[in-house]
Amino acid sequence: MAGPARMVPGVVGATGEAMISPTGLRLTTGVIALAVATTSCASTGSLTVVPTRGQDSEQMQRDRAECDELAKRGRDRTVFFKTKVAGVVAGIIVGAGLGLLGLFASGKSASTREAPGLLAAAAGGGAAVGFVIGDIGGSIVGVKEHRKQETAYVDRYVRCLDARGYRVSP
Repeated sequence: MAGPARMVPGVVGATGEAMISPTGLRLTTGVIALAVATTSCASTGSLTVVPTRGQDSEQMQRDRAECDELAKRGRDRTVFFKTKVAGVVAGIIVGAGLGLLGLFASGKSASTREAPGLLAAAAGGGAAVGFVIGDIGGSIVGVKEHRKQETAYVDRYVRCLDARGYRVSP
């Protein structure tokens, strides 16, 4: 016979009920881990570069290095992290606000002694839910932004080599 579900300490809603179970936390962690694992950094090392103007191997290596440096200039390697943090912060703020709004909308009355605790519980519970939603949303958007950055980096690299007289293929 299974006992009551174990809940995460400190993550409670306005009425004292647990908002996130350990299963929910594992699911969230799994989604984030999957998002991060499927995010790959673009690599130019696997591209086939063929000189079309008779360049020797030393010149080709110099051109590849210079084009790599030029392509990196427009690359933000921290875009995933920044987007994820922005998602979490926005989630916490919106969640806390919605938690308070829900408390006020419920019409629950409290004594002056109970009010601070109710307000804290409503804001804290909402912020916790907002954190999880912001974390997931920030991860999803962050992965997309990271992929855009990496694709643009490879495109700039290929255009640079093309302008220098190389044919580039995957």
